[in-house]
Amino acid sequence: MDINLELYKVFYYVATTLSFSEASRQLFISQSAVSQSVKTLEKKLGHTLFIRSTKKVFLTPEGEHPFFPATICSKVSSASVPVIRSAVIS
Repeated sequence: MDINLELYKVFYYVATTLSFSEASRQLFISQSAVSQSVKTLEKKLGHTLFIRSTKKVFLTPEGEHPFFPATICSKVSSASVPVIRSAVIS
């Protein structure tokens, strides 16, 4: 499964802030881009990662599963990405 690590980065920001708009502010991208990235990741993983309401965002049980690798990926240098990526995929 080929998943762009940027999708995990966006996931990490939404998961830690529980807000698409706050994640977009912190990432300096549009809210639409955040939403599209999360939808793409959900499609690639085959699971819904967030329960969305008009005011709040919550992680689903499936959304909690990739949270740990996403946390790692968001904090590593680009030199470490191939090592982390192979760990996430295996």
